[in-house]
Amino acid sequence: MAIQYRRILELSPDHSQRSIAASTGHSRRKVKEVIERAFADHLTTAFGYY
Repeated sequence: MAIQYRRILELSPDHSQRSIAASTGHSRRKVKEVIERAFADHLTTAFGYY
């Protein structure tokens, strides 16, 4: 299964990592990695900055 980067980042401001993991089917570890990487790389989405 491909990692749903966009979906994870869209959900991250309003949801816990546990609920994001449940809704995307990825592990909490992978969700954490994606969010931390986006923050470190200063990525942005339509919902804000990381």
